[in-house]
Amino acid sequence: MLAIAFSAVAEHSGLEEKRMRLRYQGTCRVCGTTLPAKAEAVYERTTKTVRCITHDDPELPTTWGGPELVAPPEDVIEAGTPGASARREFERRRARREERIRTAHPKLGGLIHALT
Repeated sequence: MLAIAFSAVAEHSGLEEKRMRLRYQGTCRVCGTTLPAKAEAVYERTTKTVRCITHDDPELPTTWGGPELVAPPEDVIEAGTPGASARREFERRRARREERIRTAHPKLGGLIHALT
């Protein structure tokens, strides 16, 4: 009986889908049901999502009263200023060093700091 289910999915989907036992917990992309680890499910390689075994037909609507299928957000990386973190670290260390020198040598601290 299990071989029949495998062949039905394999014939319909080709290499883009795979019926398997989940290693990790997942969420069905069709109905939004939480699928526990080690549960049987269909893994869709193209979208990297899983769906319940009850949804063997990939042409089903994306919602069945559950959450709507939403594309995963693209990772947006703000460029910022190159080296800004290093600059802040330098400023912090420089201020700390200056404070340490001025505390240790109250009268000559400014001169020592200016010469080094």
